[in-house]
Amino acid sequence: MKFKKEIFQILIAIILVTGLFTSFSWICIHYQNPSESAKETLSIAVSFMGVLGTIFAALIAVLLFNDWKDQHNKQIINNFGLQVYEKFSEFEKKLSIHYQFLQQLDELIVNYDYEINIVTLRVDGNMQYLNNIKNSINEIKIVFNSLYSQFQAYSIASGNLSRKYSIYNDYLFQFNDIYLLDNEIFELNTNLKDWYEMHSEAISLANTLRYLEIEPLIQNLKVE
Repeated sequence: MKFKKEIFQILIAIILVTGLFTSFSWICIHYQNPSESAKETLSIAVSFMGVLGTIFAALIAVLLFNDWKDQHNKQIINNFGLQVYEKFSEFEKKLSIHYQFLQQLDELIVNYDYEINIVTLRVDGNMQYLNNIKNSINEIKIVFNSLYSQFQAYSIASGNLSRKYSIYNDYLFQFNDIYLLDNEIFELNTNLKDWYEMHSEAISLANTLRYLEIEPLIQNLKVE
């Protein structure tokens, strides 16, 4: 749309310049040689339009190149943006899977009439419940660190690194504070409570990212 507008503006300018030049030429020639003024004016106007045509073609070439360059740069930014969106979607998916594992362990604990610990799980062959949780936490950490890197790459491509650098670092600090606890197991009920709280805080961070970063990013995923 911008390219078409510029072409139209150039055409209007050429028409106006040609009209003014032709009128001025006719007045000057008619004053000196009235009988040949129309013929000479037409000849001069044709030559002048040839010059303007050459200039017009050069301007079109420049505009086409600039338009292609802008579209190409926008596409590169879009590609980085899509990678951010895909990684964020993976982060949300990992959080959802992690929550399912928490619920599975919670349901298992409820089935016991007494408070259980890691030894109980090992004896009863239920260590997979615990391993699923520990592994999913590690996967969440890996995905979020990758998401952080994608955010950085996107900000570089879009020219916003200086403005976004500290913001993205703050998200990383928030995430590391959430998952500061290690995987050492004490009492399962205590650990499960901590994991639920960590998950809730991670969901809150994910919602903040979606509202402040992902939704605006999606709005920019277009080529004008």
